[in-house]
Parts: sequence; structure tokens; C-alpha cells
Amino acid sequence: ENVWMGVDQPAVQLVVNRNTLDAYAASEQWKEFKLAYQYLLGDADEDGVLSISDLNIMIDIILGLRKEYPEQTDMDGNGIIDIADVNLIIDSILHLREYTYIIVTPNTSDAIIINNFDIAPGETREIELLLNNNEACTDIQCDIVMPQGLEIVKATTTNRCESHTIASTTSDALTRILCYSIAGQRITGNNGAVIKLTVKASSELSSESTITVSNIALADASRPALFAAASTATVNNTSGIDEVHDAQVLSVRYYNVAGIEASEPFSGINIVVTTYSNGTTSTTKIIK
Repeated sequence: ENVWMGVDQPAVQLVVNRNTLDAYAASEQWKEFKLAYQYLLGDADEDGVLSISDLNIMIDIILGLRKEYPEQTDMDGNGIIDIADVNLIIDSILHLREYTYIIVTPNTSDAIIINNFDIAPGETREIELLLNNNEACTDIQCDIVMPQGLEIVKATTTNRCESHTIASTTSDALTRILCYSIAGQRITGNNGAVIKLTVKASSELSSESTITVSNIALADASRPALFAAASTATVNNTSGIDEVHDAQVLSVRYYNVAGIEASEPFSGINIVVTTYSNGTTSTTKIIK
């Protein structure tokens, strides 16, 4: 018995999940309908979330490294993938009104972390966002939740990401950061700082607080997106002067304005990073 007798099936659109589209098209009961599948606009890798991986794919398409892609990649619907789509996916990932969270099981041991540090009210200091990656990585994203009394003032790339751009937005205590290369250049090395964060403390900072780094995605054209587990860092409300004076200096690194590192100071402006035996670091600026 034809349960659809009297129904103009070709005129009726039936929206299904993309993964079941072929099954519906082969079914005698459903194949005559106008079949369409659901998708998330901008979800170029079709994993159900908008992340840095989708941006990575769009850049590869623009660079001519990828020829085939699902229709939802074309976010502005003009028939081509171009910088306008890149801008739209960045805005979609960052958008304050529609914050999306990556709710997936971590599938990598790679990590983005911040080391514990001390800071006093009124003090501004530089901390590092460290990427420890066994897998090749081109683009990254993460959310950083700051405790009350601590704010991110500025974010800059390190020499591991010389060709990369940072995009970020903040809502209350949460800052979402994207670090991507429009030229498709991979992040160099397998461990160390990728982003330097300038943070400032106020009198509202408690004696011991926590920074959380979460919603971590790592993208590369060679594989599907990797999602890393969240990490935390402890922030102590203290200048740490006594502790630093009691500790031994383990290393002193000098960086010029181009981010090049050396064991001796450069001529001109130097950022001096001193590492102590108690695990703390201090950052100062000198001119030689």
C-alpha cells in the first residue's frame, strides 16, 4: 500500500541528516521526495561544530590546495570561496552573541597551557600561552577564562608563529583567541610559547585564583581537527619579590623587537626573560 498516495512527493522537501541522505535516496518509501540535508553554515569539515579547522580548510581552498568542499563552506552564497568567507567564519567563531562551545571528547595528548605565576595588584606582566604538540599544527583556537581582578590587555604571536594573525574577542571573563596563517604556514617546533599575553591585575584579584584554558582546537590540512583537554594555571596575588630574591637564576633570554632570541642583549630595545629555580619568571625591557 502506498502510504503517500495523493501526495505530490517531488514537491515536498524532506530535510534529513547528511549521513542518512544516501539511505533515503535508495529507499522506495522516500526516494521520490525532494531530499535535502541539514548542515551548519561554515562547517567545512562537517564535524558539527564551527572551529579553527573550518577556517583552515577555507584558507586551503583559496590557496588552491583543496578542490572539493561541501556547499556550506560558501558562507556568503556567491559561488566561490574567498576572503569574504574567511572573514565570516572568523566572525562566526568569535561572535559574542552566539558563543559556541566545542563539546567533544579530547582526541589528542597535545596541549595548550599557561604556567603558574605571581602578580601584584596594579602590576602588568607578560605570560605565555604554551603549545606542546606532537602533531603538525597550522592554526589554533582556545578560550581563556580569567579570574576576577585579572584581565588580558594584549595578545601577540611569538617566533613560532611569525606568519600568523591573532583574532580575539572578550565577553565578561572569557576571551576567545584564534591564531591562524592566511598563507597556510605551520606553527614551527613542537613545544614552547605561541602567544604572549599581557595581563593586568587589580585590587579585586584574590590571594589565589585560577585561569582556565578550554575549548582547544588544533587544525592542520593533513588531518581532521584535534581537540585537546582543558588546562588550568594558578595565579598568586603577590609580587613574589622575596621568592625571586631567594631563588637562583637558571637562564636569561633576550628578545629583540622582531622576536629573535639570543643569549646576549641586542643593540637597541631588548625584552629580558629571566627564569628562576623556583619556577617563576620575570620580564623586563632594557635598551642597550
